[in-house]
Amino acid sequence: MVNNTLVEIRMKRDQEILQKGATITKIDNTTYTINSLTSNSIYEINNLENRFVCSCPDFQYREVELCKHISLFTDMVY
Repeated sequence: MVNNTLVEIRMKRDQEILQKGATITKIDNTTYTINSLTSNSIYEINNLENRFVCSCPDFQYREVELCKHISLFTDMVY
């Protein structure tokens, strides 16, 4: 279960990265990319049987269920 406070923080951060010019690119029906605004990285978002996963460090290493990239992606695409 995602902590509500963390969800609120990530939703706020997703709007910040959108305002700074985040770009989401569709690769195929289940894969998208989003650019990092703090580095030269490009993160991959995948839809795995209706569960989104992101290649960003927040999602991968902190074991969160929702990162700011997935939050932004679901706001814009889904």
